[in-house]
Amino acid sequence: MFNRALNSTVAIGVRVEPELERRLDQLALSLGKSRSTCVREAIALYVERFSGGEEARRQSQLIRQQTGSTHWSEQIPDWTDWTA
Repeated sequence: MFNRALNSTVAIGVRVEPELERRLDQLALSLGKSRSTCVREAIALYVERFSGGEEARRQSQLIRQQTGSTHWSEQIPDWTDWTA
C-alpha cells in the first residue's frame, strides 16, 4: 500500500493537444523550469483562483468598480432610445 505521508507529491496524468505540449515545453525552457514545475504551479494558481468563490467575488468587485453600482440588478440599461 502506498503511504502518502512518505511522499509529498503524487503523480497524475493529463492529456493535452500536441500544440499545447509544445508551447508548455517552450515556456518551461524559457523560464528555466521543468514541465512538471510549470504544470504544478499552474494547477496551484487555478485551484487558488476558483476555490472558495474567490473568483466570483473578484469579478463582482471589478463590475462594482467599473459601474459604480453596489448590486448587479441596479445596472438596468435605459432602453428609451432603443429601436428595433
